[in-house]
Amino acid sequence: MSESKIGSKNPMYGKTALEATRKKLSESLKGHIGYWTGKKQPKNAVENRASKNRGKKRSIETRQKISESQKGLRWFTNGKINSHSRECPEGFWAGMTRKK
Repeated sequence: MSESKIGSKNPMYGKTALEATRKKLSESLKGHIGYWTGKKQPKNAVENRASKNRGKKRSIETRQKISESQKGLRWFTNGKINSHSRECPEGFWAGMTRKK
């Protein structure tokens, strides 16, 4: 069934939602608790994903894109939460709280 709705066969293909619809969806999802909130992934799932990327050779162009995307990012903390961003969020300061 999913293959029957891929690409141009999808009724929403090439269309964008109206601004009013987007606002309505945004409002309905505010306060929604995500599926992974409070859960941890199994160790083997994390390791499997990491092992697939380990040792992968990346092109110079890809490495430059990664480098550019990381420039200007800094760690900020409020003593409990660490945030990796370009600007300091309100109530945070430069630095990082280490895990114990």
